[in-house]
Amino acid sequence: MKKEIALLVAAALLVLPAVALADSGCECPTDTELLAKFEWNGDTGTYIFEKPKGNEDVVSIVGDATGGTWTSTIPIAAVVLKGGPGCHTYSYDPAATAGNFSKNDLPDNPGGQKPDISNVQFCKAKPTAVRLVHFDARPFKLPWLHELLRWLRSW
Repeated sequence: MKKEIALLVAAALLVLPAVALADSGCECPTDTELLAKFEWNGDTGTYIFEKPKGNEDVVSIVGDATGGTWTSTIPIAAVVLKGGPGCHTYSYDPAATAGNFSKNDLPDNPGGQKPDISNVQFCKAKPTAVRLVHFDARPFKLPWLHELLRWLRSW
């Protein structure tokens, strides 16, 4: 009996990491951040906004558990579609304010079927730091440049 329990525990430990890995890539890509996440609600037949708070009205979805279309007031760099044990990421370069998604892009579930969509995440590009550089022509000792700048300022 102890041997069977030990085998079951060992088998479970082998399976759990595979399940965790299947879902681990279902997040916004590293160069983006979550703008809006929607969960499919089969009872209401709609996508329900989940997070982050304050972005409820940024993205609009028309569709069902098999796919749909979306529009956004903020450009979208990636859409992460989740269904079954896997996901699919649509990337947009340049970022887009409208698009569509389909469960046909999801990987097959263990039974060889395309799973229904469980959630959709919309990701915007992370802001990039801008370094302001002040250019000072004086150290170059270019008298003609100083004259040109003086003339341009007076013009």
